[in-house]
Amino acid sequence: MIVVCQESLSDETRQKLSLSNKLKETETEISRLQDQLDDEEDSKVALQKNLTQVQAQVGEQIGSHFR
Repeated sequence: MIVVCQESLSDETRQKLSLSNKLKETETEISRLQDQLDDEEDSKVALQKNLTQVQAQVGEQIGSHFR
């Protein structure tokens, strides 16, 4: 009876450790993905700024071409 209880506790401990490790891995992956998302958002903002500048330049060139 005691041996069975010890085996059960040992198995439960292994399962808890495994779940704890999986949780840590998942948290690490979430952090990595959040960093990637932040980087992509920064790139998007920079591209939008460049696009706006190019559109303004093209508009100026077209306007001066027809004057």
